[in-house]
Amino acid sequence: MPRSKIKMVQMIEDKQINEQLAKSNCYKCGESLNGAKMTTIGKLPAAVIAHTVCPNCQAESIITLTLAGSGIMPLISDLGPSEMQKFATNKPTSYDDLFKLHDIVKKGKLWKLLQRSAPLSENKIRN
Repeated sequence: MPRSKIKMVQMIEDKQINEQLAKSNCYKCGESLNGAKMTTIGKLPAAVIAHTVCPNCQAESIITLTLAGSGIMPLISDLGPSEMQKFATNKPTSYDDLFKLHDIVKKGKLWKLLQRSAPLSENKIRN
């Protein structure tokens, strides 16, 4: 696709996102999210998932924007947008991962594992 066409598509997407933000209200203060600081966490073919900060009260939210409308939920987390993006794009936790963690916890008390001064190596985790 030519660069000019890519830029035009991006401009249309940005306009649609801004229109949806303007139609959405902050869960805390009720004001419009028009002009909210927004960090995209993920994109799907028909939706954008983003972290927003209300321009009025600074409340943080996760918002899903689609052509049909938007959904918003309060964000109660100490993670910032970049950390959310990192965890949202990580591979899912597998059953094997949970079984490995269970085996590690069985070997010792959890608080002792958390107090280790040196990180566990991959080999130690697998044993």
